[in-house]
Amino acid sequence: MTFNNKSVMIADLQKGMRNVELGVRVIRKWKTYNDIRENWQKGLELLLMDENSTIIQASIPKQLSKRFDQAIVEGKMYNFSKFIVEPNICDDDKATTANLKLDIGYSTNVIEALNLPIPMYGFQFTPFEDIINQHVDESTYIGKIDTHASY
Repeated sequence: MTFNNKSVMIADLQKGMRNVELGVRVIRKWKTYNDIRENWQKGLELLLMDENSTIIQASIPKQLSKRFDQAIVEGKMYNFSKFIVEPNICDDDKATTANLKLDIGYSTNVIEALNLPIPMYGFQFTPFEDIINQHVDESTYIGKIDTHASY
């Protein structure tokens, strides 16, 4: 199903784009929490991959978490439209080296897609020598693990 928008690849995205459609696989989905107030959910984060194995992060605010948490399943493919492309600034939730990210809003459409030629997995590796020599962009995760207690 299409949304009558121009279909693009992740590499074609530019800051401020809105009226495009993106076919992707959700390769990772997780909840984010506020560091100051324990168990205070900030929203959802997604890693999305297209058929060229290019990866981009998408952020869903807390107000929309319930709507999208059950609708989006890790490992499945979707067509996204009516999102906003924004700079991927360095903060605690940045999980990719991409310069841009998707901001998911109230008007964003997400429809499951069945026949997209997208691989099941995507990896970005840092050479071990770069890690040892500290030539690593520390603004992205390298195996970050957080725990949150529930009461």
